[in-house]
Amino acid sequence: MPLPDRNRWSEFRETARERREIARHQFNEWINAAKQEPALIWQTPAVRYAVYIVASVIGILVIRTTIGLIQPSPKEVVPRATTANFQVICTNQGCWHHFMIERKYRFTGFPVECPTCHQISGQQAMRCDSTTCRGRLVPSTVVDGRIRCVQCGGDLGKR
Repeated sequence: MPLPDRNRWSEFRETARERREIARHQFNEWINAAKQEPALIWQTPAVRYAVYIVASVIGILVIRTTIGLIQPSPKEVVPRATTANFQVICTNQGCWHHFMIERKYRFTGFPVECPTCHQISGQQAMRCDSTTCRGRLVPSTVVDGRIRCVQCGGDLGKR
Protein backbone atom coordinates (compact mmCIF):
# COMPACT_ATOMS: atom_id res chain seq x y z
CA MET A 1 0.00 0.00 0.00
CA PRO A 2 1.52 3.38 -1.03
CA LEU A 3 2.33 6.02 1.54
CA PRO A 4 -0.13 8.88 1.73
CA ASP A 5 0.95 12.13 0.11
CA ARG A 6 2.46 14.46 2.63
CA ASN A 7 3.74 17.98 2.43
CA ARG A 8 7.29 17.99 3.74
CA TRP A 9 7.42 21.79 3.83
CA SER A 10 4.49 22.04 6.21
CA GLU A 11 6.05 19.33 8.40
CA PHE A 12 9.32 21.27 8.45
CA ARG A 13 7.47 24.48 9.33
CA GLU A 14 5.62 22.80 12.21
CA THR A 15 8.84 21.25 13.53
CA ALA A 16 10.57 24.63 13.37
CA ARG A 17 7.74 26.25 15.37
CA GLU A 18 8.00 23.59 18.07
CA ARG A 19 11.78 23.89 18.26
CA ARG A 20 11.60 27.68 18.33
CA GLU A 21 9.55 27.58 21.50
CA ILE A 22 11.93 25.08 23.08
CA ALA A 23 14.97 27.12 22.01
CA ARG A 24 13.45 30.33 23.43
CA HIS A 25 12.82 28.59 26.76
CA GLN A 26 16.40 27.15 26.85
CA PHE A 27 17.89 30.55 25.93
CA ASN A 28 16.00 32.27 28.75
CA GLU A 29 17.25 29.59 31.19
CA TRP A 30 20.82 30.12 29.95
CA ILE A 31 20.52 33.91 30.40
CA ASN A 32 19.29 33.47 33.97
CA ALA A 33 22.09 30.99 34.75
CA ALA A 34 24.69 33.35 33.17
CA LYS A 35 23.45 36.22 35.35
CA GLN A 36 24.03 34.13 38.45
CA GLU A 37 27.39 32.74 37.26
CA PRO A 38 29.11 34.94 34.59
CA ALA A 39 31.86 32.35 33.91
CA LEU A 40 29.17 30.27 32.19
CA ILE A 41 29.21 32.70 29.22
CA TRP A 42 32.78 31.81 28.22
CA GLN A 43 32.21 28.10 28.92
CA THR A 44 29.44 28.01 26.28
CA PRO A 45 30.98 26.59 23.07
CA ALA A 46 28.85 28.70 20.70
CA VAL A 47 29.96 31.95 22.35
CA ARG A 48 33.58 30.87 22.58
CA TYR A 49 33.80 29.78 18.90
CA ALA A 50 32.01 32.93 17.72
CA VAL A 51 34.60 35.03 19.56
CA TYR A 52 37.42 32.96 18.01
CA ILE A 53 36.02 33.45 14.50
CA VAL A 54 35.50 37.21 14.89
CA ALA A 55 38.97 37.64 16.41
CA SER A 56 40.53 35.62 13.57
CA VAL A 57 38.83 37.72 10.90
CA ILE A 58 39.93 40.95 12.58
CA GLY A 59 43.47 39.57 12.96
CA ILE A 60 43.66 38.66 9.27
CA LEU A 61 42.44 42.12 8.24
CA VAL A 62 44.99 43.79 10.52
CA ILE A 63 47.83 41.65 9.12
CA ARG A 64 46.79 42.37 5.50
CA THR A 65 46.60 46.10 6.20
CA THR A 66 50.00 46.07 7.92
CA ILE A 67 51.60 44.21 5.02
CA GLY A 68 50.04 46.68 2.57
CA LEU A 69 51.45 49.60 4.53
CA ILE A 70 54.92 48.07 4.78
CA GLN A 71 55.28 47.27 1.08
CA PRO A 72 57.25 49.88 -0.82
CA SER A 73 55.46 51.92 -3.45
CA PRO A 74 56.46 51.47 -7.09
CA LYS A 75 59.67 53.36 -7.83
CA GLU A 76 58.76 54.29 -11.36
CA VAL A 77 55.40 55.75 -12.23
CA VAL A 78 54.62 55.46 -15.92
CA PRO A 79 52.92 58.57 -17.29
CA ARG A 80 49.59 58.30 -19.05
CA ALA A 81 49.72 57.76 -22.80
CA THR A 82 49.04 60.83 -24.93
CA THR A 83 49.23 59.20 -28.35
CA ALA A 84 47.57 56.30 -30.11
CA ASN A 85 48.41 54.10 -33.08
CA PHE A 86 45.98 54.48 -35.98
CA GLN A 87 45.68 51.90 -38.73
CA VAL A 88 45.53 53.54 -42.14
CA ILE A 89 44.77 52.23 -45.64
CA CYS A 90 45.72 54.17 -48.75
CA THR A 91 42.68 54.67 -51.02
CA ASN A 92 44.79 55.28 -54.14
CA GLN A 93 43.60 52.74 -56.74
CA GLY A 94 47.11 51.49 -57.54
CA CYS A 95 48.43 51.37 -53.97
CA TRP A 96 46.01 50.15 -51.23
CA HIS A 97 48.96 50.10 -48.79
CA HIS A 98 48.17 49.32 -45.13
CA PHE A 99 50.31 51.16 -42.55
CA MET A 100 50.17 52.57 -39.02
CA ILE A 101 50.69 56.12 -37.78
CA GLU A 102 51.13 57.45 -34.25
CA ARG A 103 49.15 60.59 -33.48
CA LYS A 104 47.53 62.28 -30.47
CA TYR A 105 44.22 60.95 -29.25
CA ARG A 106 41.20 62.31 -31.13
CA PHE A 107 43.27 62.88 -34.26
CA THR A 108 40.92 63.90 -37.08
CA GLY A 109 43.35 65.04 -39.78
CA PHE A 110 42.54 62.29 -42.28
CA PRO A 111 43.43 61.78 -45.12
CA VAL A 112 47.19 61.50 -44.48
CA GLU A 113 50.14 60.95 -46.81
CA CYS A 114 50.83 57.36 -47.83
CA PRO A 115 54.53 56.41 -47.36
CA THR A 116 54.44 54.20 -50.48
CA CYS A 117 52.80 56.34 -53.18
CA HIS A 118 53.30 59.73 -51.43
CA GLN A 119 49.70 60.78 -52.18
CA ILE A 120 47.41 62.32 -49.57
CA SER A 121 45.02 59.38 -49.73
CA GLY A 122 45.46 57.50 -46.43
CA GLN A 123 42.13 57.00 -44.63
CA GLN A 124 41.62 55.54 -41.16
CA ALA A 125 41.08 51.79 -41.32
CA MET A 126 38.32 50.14 -39.29
CA ARG A 127 36.73 46.70 -39.22
CA CYS A 128 33.48 46.49 -41.18
CA ASP A 129 31.14 43.66 -40.15
CA SER A 130 28.81 43.93 -43.15
CA THR A 131 28.09 40.92 -45.36
CA THR A 132 30.14 42.53 -48.14
CA CYS A 133 33.31 43.25 -46.14
CA ARG A 134 33.00 40.35 -43.61
CA GLY A 135 35.10 41.85 -40.79
CA ARG A 136 38.02 43.10 -42.90
CA LEU A 137 39.95 46.30 -42.27
CA VAL A 138 38.54 48.86 -44.69
CA PRO A 139 39.10 52.58 -45.22
CA SER A 140 36.48 54.78 -43.58
CA THR A 141 35.12 58.29 -44.02
CA VAL A 142 32.97 60.59 -41.89
CA VAL A 143 29.55 61.50 -43.30
CA ASP A 144 27.16 63.61 -41.18
CA GLY A 145 28.97 62.74 -37.94
CA ARG A 146 28.80 58.98 -38.63
CA ILE A 147 31.76 56.83 -39.67
CA ARG A 148 31.04 54.98 -42.92
CA CYS A 149 32.83 52.20 -44.81
CA VAL A 150 34.29 53.43 -48.13
CA GLN A 151 33.74 50.10 -49.89
CA CYS A 152 30.17 49.16 -48.92
CA GLY A 153 28.85 52.32 -47.24
CA GLY A 154 28.06 50.44 -44.01
CA ASP A 155 27.70 52.36 -40.73
CA LEU A 156 30.72 51.81 -38.44
CA GLY A 157 29.60 53.99 -35.53
CA LYS A 158 29.56 57.52 -34.24
CA ARG A 159 32.52 59.86 -34.38
